Amino acid sequence: MNCFIENKIKSLIKTEEIEDRLVVSIETRQCLIRSYSSQDFEKCVALYGNPQNTKYFDHGNPWTKEEVEKLILQRAETFQRNKVPLGLFSIFDKPTGNFIGQCDLFPTNEAGVLEVGCILHTSYQRRGIGMEVVKALVHDFVHFLEEKNFTYSGGQVIKQIIATAHPNNISSNKIVKNLGMTYLKKEHRFGQPRCWFVIDVSKKSVEKRQEEFKTDSSENFR
Repeated sequence: MNCFIENKIKSLIKTEEIEDRLVVSIETRQCLIRSYSSQDFEKCVALYGNPQNTKYFDHGNPWTKEEVEKLILQRAETFQRNKVPLGLFSIFDKPTGNFIGQCDLFPTNEAGVLEVGCILHTSYQRRGIGMEVVKALVHDFVHFLEEKNFTYSGGQVIKQIIATAHPNNISSNKIVKNLGMTYLKKEHRFGQPRCWFVIDVSKKSVEKRQEEFKTDSSENFR
């Protein structure tokens, strides 16, 4: 078992090999974030099947069980089996241990560019959790990986992260802007209009922004 703990930044981060899979754990002020586990499946079906949760997420409609299974195969199983510390993560409320949502960080088709997404149960939105979770991934976790000299897909280094949000999802647009992301364009995706944002996550850029983050209300975006 290999274990690394990063305690120089706000989120406590750990990676370890469990039963031939790489598992990531991230602890923030309000949440515990860890790599998807099969025991989360029914909770995921309920999360993505709730129309209130998916109003501004992806195609905007509740997901079928088959869509959830496809997501897990693409974003969880593949990365964990190949021991790549990216993919799909489940989010838990730290005080209660309740499953409250999911987030993902995964490669795009462009070299060195990852995409981040997040979905929360409506009862846990507008508490600053979305901001906290995405900051933990985009800044703290990426910094952690950089310190470990992480590369993926044949030696690619993480250079940028993108995010998209429905233009009517005011909270999500605020989150990505407060993270330091720059607006790129408005373009349809999943059959819905999306605002596209990007951020440079090189070491110098991350250090410069460490004290500039603001906590805001949270929503779902992808």
